[in-house]
Amino acid sequence: MSIIYKLVGIKSGDNVKNEIIHKDWDVQKNEINIQDVYSLFSTLGCTENINEIKFIINSETMKDEKSYSIFHSMDTDGKSHEYNLIIHVFTINEELKNKLITIFDTHGYVAKKEVIQTNVIQTNVNPKRPNIELSKPIPEDEIKINEETIINSNKETISLFSNKDFQTLIRIYYENSDVFKTFASYISTGNAVDASHFSNTRDVRFDDEFQEIKSLNLNIDDEIIQNTLKRFNGHINLTLRYILTTRSIESND
Repeated sequence: MSIIYKLVGIKSGDNVKNEIIHKDWDVQKNEINIQDVYSLFSTLGCTENINEIKFIINSETMKDEKSYSIFHSMDTDGKSHEYNLIIHVFTINEELKNKLITIFDTHGYVAKKEVIQTNVIQTNVNPKRPNIELSKPIPEDEIKINEETIINSNKETISLFSNKDFQTLIRIYYENSDVFKTFASYISTGNAVDASHFSNTRDVRFDDEFQEIKSLNLNIDDEIIQNTLKRFNGHINLTLRYILTTRSIESND
């Protein structure tokens, strides 16, 4: 298991070094905190205004008062599996950003590009503990999306998109679309669900869902929101995933 720091919010390219491994990390430690991170980057030469750098684990900005677990996953056969911990590094301070670029260019490496494919929708998943069972596709006849499922999913999605840190990560994704591999499972529409899995009991106007999305101030055209809500029968999560993915494809054409 390695702790990998990934620099985001910079222009990407085939020769850009945007990853650093936490050198000499004590493998006996099961937690990491912001002081561990500050200590590393201080030794690399980042000694001033380091508190203006955001270090992000699983879409959460690391805080002074909190430690973050480093998990080792156990398979169903009792075998231990180790996973790399990714910490994203981001700042809006241009001087600091240039300093970080120099640090990563000196001590880092060019990250290998990976292809991530999403086949099913997963809700209420703890991203901190990888689970091999989640990679198995759900049989078509077991996918049930009813009124209660949509309502609960809508609440979770509104809460997620109201988070300022999550909105920041979305903006970073559009500045550098290949940098957030961990976002791929959310912004990819995949081939998880088609219209046949939705019941036809919901109001075709979806006024409440439309206002919820508008309240997020995501700068999406009203007609696009309305048409996509109809496509997914008022399911806000799928609506936003589809719009974000479509907009990403269009911006890269």
